[in-house]
Amino acid sequence: MNNIQRGLETLLNYIKIAPERPGVYRMLGDDDIVLYVGKAKNIKKRITNYSHISKLPARLIRMVSEIKRMEFIIVENEAKAL
Repeated sequence: MNNIQRGLETLLNYIKIAPERPGVYRMLGDDDIVLYVGKAKNIKKRITNYSHISKLPARLIRMVSEIKRMEFIIVENEAKAL
């Protein structure tokens, strides 16, 4: 299994448990290095966008390939995620 397949599999597993609520999500790589921190009105919908590999630019494909785990922080609304 290559890195993009492994990263995509990890992402898909987190999509299954991601909240459909506003909040912050963190994508973490090896040794819990932060790859990306994002905010969303609906975390599940937002991170699902990263699973459409054919629509992503090269830099995001690389990021997805490096995902080892994710964290979610739920908040009241999108503004609070800031």
